[in-house]
Amino acid sequence: MFEHLATFPALIYYSGTSHMKTMLAVFYLTDILLGFITNVQFFDHLPVGTTILRSIGSHLVFLCSAFIIACFGLMLFGYV
Repeated sequence: MFEHLATFPALIYYSGTSHMKTMLAVFYLTDILLGFITNVQFFDHLPVGTTILRSIGSHLVFLCSAFIIACFGLMLFGYV
């Protein structure tokens, strides 16, 4: 969450420019890396391979649920 708050001014600055896609990719990769580091520390009793799989799984669950919520929101307000 701190990363999102810290990088918000950069997103506003690059909004509408050609660098926006690159900035979002960098921020998302940073988010994945920080999440992985957090999971390694939290699951210190598990092997690294298992931690990687759990990290990937948690990101997939998050992306799927965010996509489903966004779709329902768009349908609810009549944008689709």
